[in-house]
Amino acid sequence: NPLQALRSDVEQMNHMEGHNLQVYSGMIAALDRSVGKVVQKLKDLDIHGKTLIIFTSDNGGANYIELEDINKPYRGWKISFFEGGIRVPYIVSWPDKIKPEQTSNSAVHHFDIFSTIASAAGIKSSYENALDGVNLLPYINNEKTNQPHQTLFWRSGNHQSVLHGKWKYIISKKENLRWLFDTSVDPVEQNNIIENHPEEVRLIEELLAQFNSKQKDPLFPSTYEAPILIDKFDGQQYEEGDEYIYWSN
Repeated sequence: NPLQALRSDVEQMNHMEGHNLQVYSGMIAALDRSVGKVVQKLKDLDIHGKTLIIFTSDNGGANYIELEDINKPYRGWKISFFEGGIRVPYIVSWPDKIKPEQTSNSAVHHFDIFSTIASAAGIKSSYENALDGVNLLPYINNEKTNQPHQTLFWRSGNHQSVLHGKWKYIISKKENLRWLFDTSVDPVEQNNIIENHPEEVRLIEELLAQFNSKQKDPLFPSTYEAPILIDKFDGQQYEEGDEYIYWSN
């Protein structure tokens, strides 16, 4: 598959320390090569300029690959809603429509892909107002300068999170573990200020309750909840004072 590394990819990384890092780096090289093949084919067919490409990931690096720096400077892993688990590349290319080398610090979500692609294809959906996603093209081209989303939600069983403006709220309900971060000054989530801002917490918890009340129960509920250390990878031992969440699966 496009991500699977060849032995030669891994062997080229033998200057790196540790087998896991060599394999992971080899997989990145394999993915890069595979994306390059797709782009080159589009160029060969003379349709690259009019093709919208979105490159992203479903989550941050996983704790089970045992690379402690994989998501640095952010905390957390694939199975958490700390930034290390949800902040991923989101690269959009459309040479005929999008100027190169633009960047944005706006918070966007994967469900924006549907609305963006539909707009690019000229599709007017009768369900447009019912979709959570936002067409990102006006933001990419600086036709709109406001934030695409004022509030975003994440949920996995009792582990839930809200990004509301600059405020990032995280809760693990099993032990009522809660965090609040001001992402404008603390994007790496080092300082939990949950006790200092009761009004903001109350507002965000109301927003989360309203959001949860509109969601359907899952067809396949989770079968267990497991504690996940936020700052240590899988297999490292818990020590007193380590922070953790409970992840449903």
